[in-house]
Amino acid sequence: MAEENGGNMGRYKYIPRNTAGGWEKEGSSPVIGGALGTVFDCCVREDNGVFRIWYSWRPARGIAMAYSTDGIHWSLPQLVMPRQINLSWAKDEVNRPCVLYRNGKYLMWFIGMVRPEDFEYGHTAVGYAESMDGIHWDVYKEPVMVPEKPWEKSSLYCPHVIWDDKKSVYKMWYSGGEQYECDCIGYAESKDGIHWEKYGGNPVFTADKSRFWEALKTEACCVIKDEEYYYMFYLGISADRMSAIGVARSRDGISRWERHPDNPVVAGTDGGWDYMGVCKPFVLWTEEGYRMWYNGCNQSEGEGQIKEEIGVARHKGHKLWPDSDGPRERNIPDEEFVCRDLFLGCR
Repeated sequence: MAEENGGNMGRYKYIPRNTAGGWEKEGSSPVIGGALGTVFDCCVREDNGVFRIWYSWRPARGIAMAYSTDGIHWSLPQLVMPRQINLSWAKDEVNRPCVLYRNGKYLMWFIGMVRPEDFEYGHTAVGYAESMDGIHWDVYKEPVMVPEKPWEKSSLYCPHVIWDDKKSVYKMWYSGGEQYECDCIGYAESKDGIHWEKYGGNPVFTADKSRFWEALKTEACCVIKDEEYYYMFYLGISADRMSAIGVARSRDGISRWERHPDNPVVAGTDGGWDYMGVCKPFVLWTEEGYRMWYNGCNQSEGEGQIKEEIGVARHKGHKLWPDSDGPRERNIPDEEFVCRDLFLGCR
């Protein structure tokens, strides 16, 4: 559970740790990683008691898939989408999948990358693929979304897509901005999953510079919907470039986002495998509540590369928001002065 602030913080920044908002980490170790090297940014489905996960596999520069009966113990990975060497926009790496199952097909939106030696000059785009079994994929030859707006700069990351049955439309939330972690989150809609119309008021979700833990960037979201709200689980990045996971809600999924009062709901654990930061959540509804698969890191793979692994957290029950008059788990002070007065990179 979350630690208490413990009184006057003076002029020190507050760095949240562990969990809050009803979330608890499952175990003290990652569930995918180890000898596989860096694995990150996943998507999980459960069908008839069997979990399937598609995740980014950095050493293979592609997307892997594995099976599990409990969401914790996973089979060895199968590389189901390698980098697309014949496609100029995805020739160096593919990653960050989002998978839906609809009308008898698996549909995947993913990121195609061009990564020159100077990483700052790379660029990314959103690709699309279809499969009958979730293993063998037919990749659409052209990207279905590219960075073209000033705020998107050269990169689009982490497409998260849901199908709205009432409106008969696909809805996508995606990240845009710099190559090394995007800056904020945009929104788009599509009738066929291929031709997308970006929302004219993008970006729809940006950093809160009054909160140190997410003062620099917000990105890499997962969105779920109940009868009243869209809930966005997102990655917040501090001015020290440490990351944690927050949640916000909106009635239309576009505007008037309200942040959870106990944000961040999942952060790194001191001395744990995710000590250096947690990243990209994927949240799945279960009968008991919700489960979250997320990336974490606490070691280097050499040459400045951080090794990421995948862990799990659990929320008991389906009530994701506290009562307005209930006690707070994180007593975070007003931090606006921290970002204003200290040289910490907030802009």
